[in-house]
Amino acid sequence: MLILNQSYEPLTVCNIKKAVVLVFLGKAEMVLKDAKKNLHTVSKTYPWPSVIRLSRFAHVPYKRV
Repeated sequence: MLILNQSYEPLTVCNIKKAVVLVFLGKAEMVLKDAKKNLHTVSKTYPWPSVIRLSRFAHVPYKRV
């Protein structure tokens, strides 16, 4: 899963567990869903996120070379 900043700047990649937790806590929203995969629970089926965007801006420190 690709994680984007609020400004759609790529930040990092993460696993499906972290992405789903961020979406369900309201800290991120799904930008792109994988049409071939679904996340199944006992009572519901949810789309599989492939790209998520954070709801709040994450400040990334500037790295010098």
